[in-house]
Amino acid sequence: MRYAIILAGILAWFCVVFAPAAHPDLVTLRDGRPLLGEVKSASEEEFTMHLFDGGQLTVPWERVIERDVLRLQKRFGFIADEEAELTVPGVRIVLEDGNVFEGALLEPKRPDSVHLKLADGPREFPSSRIVSVEEVDVSALEAYTPRQLYQRHVDEHGEPQTPQGHMDFAAHSQRIGDYEKALEHLETLQEEFPEFKAEGVRLQKEAVLVIRSQQEAISLFDEVRAAAHRKQYDRAMAALEKLQADFPESPILEKVERYGLTSERLVAARRELDRERVASRYFYWMRDVAMDKAREEELTLSEVKSYAQREMADDISERVASSEQFTAEEVKELWAERESFLKRRTSYGNGTFLVEKPKKKAKPSTQNRGRDRRGRRNNSRDDGPKIERKPPTADEWWMRARPNERRDWLLSFYAEHSSDVNVKRTDYKQCLRCGGAGSLSVLGQTGGSQAIICDRCWGLGVDKVVVFQ
Repeated sequence: MRYAIILAGILAWFCVVFAPAAHPDLVTLRDGRPLLGEVKSASEEEFTMHLFDGGQLTVPWERVIERDVLRLQKRFGFIADEEAELTVPGVRIVLEDGNVFEGALLEPKRPDSVHLKLADGPREFPSSRIVSVEEVDVSALEAYTPRQLYQRHVDEHGEPQTPQGHMDFAAHSQRIGDYEKALEHLETLQEEFPEFKAEGVRLQKEAVLVIRSQQEAISLFDEVRAAAHRKQYDRAMAALEKLQADFPESPILEKVERYGLTSERLVAARRELDRERVASRYFYWMRDVAMDKAREEELTLSEVKSYAQREMADDISERVASSEQFTAEEVKELWAERESFLKRRTSYGNGTFLVEKPKKKAKPSTQNRGRDRRGRRNNSRDDGPKIERKPPTADEWWMRARPNERRDWLLSFYAEHSSDVNVKRTDYKQCLRCGGAGSLSVLGQTGGSQAIICDRCWGLGVDKVVVFQ
């Protein structure tokens, strides 16, 4: 191999010095040997190279490395030059049901809706159904039909007048899927410019005719790709199954493999999307189910605890299943497969004293010492021992608590006692009323300050926070 590289360098230098008029082609064979000369002609099976020493060599395509085959076949017009995917400025919207749409924005975004131009026509999406809107470059075929894209190309470049112009328009037409226009330009080349890349034009025309005969298969492939891109995997799988059943010998199936649109990958992608949907909705319905139970006035706290440990997980699964069109068992399976980074926080709030006991005797709050109940400075002496107050019973607290306080307490208890979720850690934050002291300073009978147990945390000084997934 080293000798071959050195030889190629010497030959290249020789050609530059002694044959400046020639355009050198360096072609590498599959066995590693280089050929240097000028490729003068080519056919479907082989090409002819004129060597700079005066010789001539005919080489079959299969003996040449793929990179050089593609380069030469594009030069002689055997295959269309595939450029990067055509894109246009547009937006991507994600709906609350998980569907994704991309298209050109028809008018400025309004508060109540987004109006997109899609390939199958304009469509309006209500803002109430939209989760996110992002400005992106979208596939031109998502926003325009092939014929619309062809006309945009004509408007930009004008009608072709030269043989190379017709060749470029034929390639562009194939690229956007307008095979009728591609045939028009190739036939124009054969009729008006018969000497221009005749063999390549002939082969391209044959390829376009084959593709046109496979138009239904191509349409199904395009539907698979578009549906997968929009995360509409059921639709993508249905189109793929029809493509495989109706066109089992179609060369289009090779594109399916090349684009990674196999049944296995679509199933895996749909499963991942379903996991994301279930996880997102599970947390939502968890709060909703807890709020419904919190509004039931006749329940005792012991009944609420029993519900959290036995029935709540099933109720959440039923709610998710109903809203997302799964069965309850499917929801449970998908929830069990959720990503570990999805976390939520909830707190027992002012009901923390029902699950936590003071670890030491609460001290008067240094924050409020020397101040009266309105926060005004009081320089009088302490006025006796701390005033004790009896906390409410569990059922008394539950009956007096507001619905959102009950909901958060129930969520926290559920997180700690249900096998349905995993507790990552518990945190503690200062009581909002006493600042973490567990007691308050009030004005005594003789004008001094007196400690009284905090009637929110009942001596704990903290709220318990549960972080779960």
